[in-house]
Amino acid sequence: MSLGAALLALTLPAATAELNAKPHGRIKVDYGAAQWQEAWEERIFDGMIWRLSAANPNRAVVEPALLFDDAVVFPGTYNLGLAHRGDDQWGLVFHSDGLNWNAGPCEAETRFAREWLEEEDLVPRLTIDLSRRRPTTGDGDANVDPYQWTIDLGPRHLTKSFRTARAAEVKGKVGKHRFTFTTVEREDLDAVRRELEEDEVVVARVESKDLELPARAHLRGGETCQLVIWRGEDWAAPLFLDGQAGQAQKPSEHLDLSIESGRDAATLTFTVGEDAYVFDLPPKLFEKKSLDD
Repeated sequence: MSLGAALLALTLPAATAELNAKPHGRIKVDYGAAQWQEAWEERIFDGMIWRLSAANPNRAVVEPALLFDDAVVFPGTYNLGLAHRGDDQWGLVFHSDGLNWNAGPCEAETRFAREWLEEEDLVPRLTIDLSRRRPTTGDGDANVDPYQWTIDLGPRHLTKSFRTARAAEVKGKVGKHRFTFTTVEREDLDAVRRELEEDEVVVARVESKDLELPARAHLRGGETCQLVIWRGEDWAAPLFLDGQAGQAQKPSEHLDLSIESGRDAATLTFTVGEDAYVFDLPPKLFEKKSLDD
């Protein structure tokens, strides 16, 4: 770190945003409250990522799963980046290493809505706020996002609503490979069914000592259901598993996963209410050579 950066780190006010999303857990973000400067406007370019902390590393500790309309963030420790995506559109990037921005993959990115503030309302320092949304007319749906993430800096007021869900770890074994699926126990089953009909649902993060990086499992519905497990750097090496859809032996009140370990394949059963999606998980998911094919 240069002398100038070291001095900036000492003088940059530390700030914290925190939310207790009962009963799922807490979210805490520690960051440096950088002072907005008009000269920054000339340095903004498409694709830039600002790590929300000047010289200090920021740290976000997430206990529940975060459900945005365009991303899912699993429990963990992250640092955050504000990514410029052109035409003054901004996304919040969750990075998998909570202390070192240059290590590990991006976990997720969600795009924020942006409003311009009047000159008299400019926010002099970076401010992050996590809060419960105020009910508005027509918010009678139990699945309306109850929380809001707000980022203010200078003339920009960035907002994004989100929900939380409990996350559960389910362990299994196939052949000699041990693994853990961290599932999102979503209770909004009607919304899950709609998403399965239209596209796919992020259902789990997959971790194993045989995987260099965590993988992600996406469930696709229909009679010929499919589980897509994205692996490798930037999830560029997907594994496609065809499964069987049917009626659940034991209906669930939330998205649920059970695993039956095996030598040649582990059986994964995802339950959504009265619907079940069953897949055989082969050992090749955890074999490096399959990433190179």
